Amino acid sequence: MSKNWTVTEVEDLFTETVSATFAATPKGQAHLNRIAKAITNESLDQRKKTSYLTYAQKAFDKKVSEYAAAKSPKLDGFLVGKEEWIKAYIAKNYEGDED
Repeated sequence: MSKNWTVTEVEDLFTETVSATFAATPKGQAHLNRIAKAITNESLDQRKKTSYLTYAQKAFDKKVSEYAAAKSPKLDGFLVGKEEWIKAYIAKNYEGDED
């Protein structure tokens, strides 16, 4: 089982570990970047964005397959509006549901 750190413990650990010279090496800078990304949720936000784009692309591809199988005349117009369709899909399915 992993330890549940308190705010005070993390602050003390950070103060002891991170000094002005901490990022003087590439390895230290990489650690500092990871700390900042964890605090700001930057990595999580990037993963969510990538996931949403992946899911939207899969949904778009499925719709293209359906139009192609049905030999629908809508296919060409649908392909032209790909970027807007993906944006609308993400907005409809993933945005606005947080908090």
